[in-house]
Amino acid sequence: MIEAGSWVIGTPDDLTAFIRGLEERTGGFGTFLIWGHEWAGPDATRRSYDLLARHVIPQFQGSLEGLDASGDIARAKAAALHQERIKGVEGAREKHARESGPA
Repeated sequence: MIEAGSWVIGTPDDLTAFIRGLEERTGGFGTFLIWGHEWAGPDATRRSYDLLARHVIPQFQGSLEGLDASGDIARAKAAALHQERIKGVEGAREKHARESGPA
C-alpha cells in the first residue's frame, strides 16, 4: 500500500510531502481523511494525532504563514541584531569604566 501511494508511514514531514504529492497528482482535493486502526496503543495513537494537528494540518490551513514570515525576518536580521547587542554590551562596559574611575 505504501508503494502504491495509498499509505504514508513516517514523520510529519513525510506526511506533508505525501499530501503535497496528492495535490500535484490530482490538481487539488477538498478533504483528506484519516483512517485510524487500533494497531498502536492509545498513547502512541494520541501522539500521532497530536503531531498531525500541530505540524501537518496547519500547513494546509495557512495558519503557519505568519509564524513562518516572522521566523524568516528574525533569521534575516539575526546577524545584525547580534552585532548591535555586542555594541551595546561594549558601550555599557566603557561607560561603567569611565564612571567607576581608576581601579
